[in-house]
Amino acid sequence: NLLDLESIRPGAASHAYRFNILPDRVLEFTFDDILLPDSTTNEVASHGFVHFKIDQAPDLPIGSQVENQAAIYFDFNDPVLTNTTLHEIGEQFVDTMLLIIDELVETESVELGLQVFPNPFSSTATVEVVGMPAQMEGQVRLFDWSGRLLQKAHISETRFELEAQQLTEGVYLLQVEVDGMECMAKLVLLRQ
Repeated sequence: NLLDLESIRPGAASHAYRFNILPDRVLEFTFDDILLPDSTTNEVASHGFVHFKIDQAPDLPIGSQVENQAAIYFDFNDPVLTNTTLHEIGEQFVDTMLLIIDELVETESVELGLQVFPNPFSSTATVEVVGMPAQMEGQVRLFDWSGRLLQKAHISETRFELEAQQLTEGVYLLQVEVDGMECMAKLVLLRQ
């Protein structure tokens, strides 16, 4: 009970999915008719992912350890169990901030989206941030499939180029964050 299930926020995924919270605090993501090829046929296309956020329970003592593991079911086979992750609660690193709003301005709701082309790409991909307000700045991050941060950059334009450079062939996750809004896209690098 170290995580607040009421705070769960499903996010981006490699394929359309259904989301459910099962008894015993189990999160279930179902990808209907995903039809992934096996890894010996097409390693790059044989992967899928899901991204979600969840808050920790309030007032957890320093040193509390949150463990997580996934069971991945393919068809009617026994589950494939992932390694168990461990996150230890540390010191608070953000000071409290008081924000006083003296004027309310009505704005229209904006949602971010990413368009990447070509995808798969071999050397350069063009990335367009859809819904990014003009003259707004943000961050772009590139992760490998295991979630390791590979590149981070500042953006101030709605369109930019992503160079393959030192990247190896495979599947990557591109994350763009602008003014507290976040969007993600799956990228596939195929060397020719």
